[in-house]
Amino acid sequence: MHRRFLVAIALALPALAGCGNSDNQVYGGIVGTGTASNAFLPDILSAIHAVYQTTDKTGHARSVSMMVLTDHGNLCAALAAHPDYFKKPVEPFVALLMTTTADRLGTFHLELSNDGGGQILATSGPGQPIFGYVGYQGIISLKQFSAVPGDQAVGTFDFLASDSASVSHEIFGKFKTSECAALSSAVF
Repeated sequence: MHRRFLVAIALALPALAGCGNSDNQVYGGIVGTGTASNAFLPDILSAIHAVYQTTDKTGHARSVSMMVLTDHGNLCAALAAHPDYFKKPVEPFVALLMTTTADRLGTFHLELSNDGGGQILATSGPGQPIFGYVGYQGIISLKQFSAVPGDQAVGTFDFLASDSASVSHEIFGKFKTSECAALSSAVF
């Protein structure tokens, strides 16, 4: 019986590998400690991007290319209806946010000042706290980015994020996102 089980698993693995959207994959995650939410993205149901206006550490305004992967569908429509979606959640979510210097393609390093950024946000729903797990070392490679409606951003990422106990977790994968104008007006 044990051997049949192993053979069944071996035969099922190739079929399972074909499931899901292979354009967007996130490996790794964070188990929340205490009351903190878990931050895993086994299924990416929304993958969006836009140019976003933010401020750097010195308070100067700057534009960044922002990509967001999340476990909930129709994120662009949710942001259009609720620009404060990431501040006042209307549903439970886990979202991976990545930023790079706007108007540039290439490899961006998280450890360099304002070059690239990564963060995972997680909440168990409305009225619950949003936990942010910040990336502090690693890279985001951006191969394609266009803010024209209907266009895509394509790239890969590999960085370390720290949990609430200051333990490092590797987060890596790839993305292929669709442009979403509502992300440009989101409140973080």
